[in-house]
Amino acid sequence: MNSSSDKYLIKFPGGELLYLPREALILDRIKGRTITLHKKKAPSLMLDVKLQGELSAYKFKPECLTLYISNICNLNCTYCYIPQKELYPVDSYINESIVESGAQIVAKNCRSQNLPFVVGFHGGNEPLLILKKVESCLKICHEVASKENVQLLAYCTTNGVIPEKTAKWAAATFHGITLSWDGHPFFQNNFRKDKSGYETSDFIERTAKIFIQSQNRPKIILVRCTITSSSVERMIEITQYFKSFGVQKVEYYPVFQNRTKPIPDEMIPDPVKFVYHFIQAKSFGESCGIEVLFSGSRVRDYHGRFCSTIQDNLTITPDGYLTNCFQHTQNYSAQDNLFFYGEYDHDLRQLKYDHEKLGRINDIQSYKPTQCSNCFNQFHCSLGCPGICPFNDNFKLNSQPDCIKEKWLGLESLLSAAGYNLYQLSEPELNTFFNAVTYPLI
Repeated sequence: MNSSSDKYLIKFPGGELLYLPREALILDRIKGRTITLHKKKAPSLMLDVKLQGELSAYKFKPECLTLYISNICNLNCTYCYIPQKELYPVDSYINESIVESGAQIVAKNCRSQNLPFVVGFHGGNEPLLILKKVESCLKICHEVASKENVQLLAYCTTNGVIPEKTAKWAAATFHGITLSWDGHPFFQNNFRKDKSGYETSDFIERTAKIFIQSQNRPKIILVRCTITSSSVERMIEITQYFKSFGVQKVEYYPVFQNRTKPIPDEMIPDPVKFVYHFIQAKSFGESCGIEVLFSGSRVRDYHGRFCSTIQDNLTITPDGYLTNCFQHTQNYSAQDNLFFYGEYDHDLRQLKYDHEKLGRINDIQSYKPTQCSNCFNQFHCSLGCPGICPFNDNFKLNSQPDCIKEKWLGLESLLSAAGYNLYQLSEPELNTFFNAVTYPLI
């Protein structure tokens, strides 16, 4: 890990910036200006690893509880990242005692740090299909939050293919909702059919209208849109489509590879095309009031891999295990690997960490491809996750992450914050521009 005085001299055609990621500062050496990025709280593990280098001393104190209610999902998405989900038991639901134990852990941590208690419903399922279970879990979390005298903020991720009554309930209940939606009906119906092979666009459009137009709608509504090779060149059009429904924030991300059933290479968008069309969509969004985001590189926040422990997130599977990875959502076959670091002790009636595993996880979190060690974007980049994972046996320090999306969009964010806009460049010009940028550590 580099010293605490990390500074990167970013030289690009037409300018020169000094970037200080720890201080969230950009110094424009040509125009003589200082730009302060909005500095958010760094997760505990990121703070220890990135800023102090004391990984072994880290004590896991999650501030967010994520619940995987069940394994039930009503869609059959072409690019689903959950492997062999057809083998998972469909009649298994998260135990309420486990939820209460997790809520107590998180609420106590939030109280000690004067933070709201955040609970999210997510995972390799559609949580709103099991509405009574969600209501029961929320009741438990409210009771625990009340005892600890902390505010409860509830979030949910949904595919939107839910009954109208359920959508109205969710709109009035959750502080924030993430809606997985691929945009224009052509893409939604092509990649996100239901289990019976029926198209789903009409359902999700109805749900989106309920979420956005309800009088008591959520304070935060985020659309998460998966981009494939067939949609990458139509990101402006997709953004315009979302805008027509009143969406104010959309996050684009290239399709993930499935771990056991890889999707065809031709479905994965070319990274240069993704960067170019993302910048075009972002510029279009700025002109019409819709925020366009990319989760793989977040220069306005400390962020790394999508590991749960890195994000101070206690994530519980339907079968009562603690998972470190959004791609590992059950442990029914009792896999003894590092993705599961705890489980519910029914005799003690509480969740227990496997401290040896958790320690090994903390050690492994610091592994990164060698080429990342001096990169300006290492504080804000997913480091190739989930494609490159240090918990897999085939991980090597000389692994080559696809840096184009993460690094180029990290650069674009810094340049944009400093007032340099790249949307006027053509795709070949943009390619030439980014290949000319240097960012030595000084």
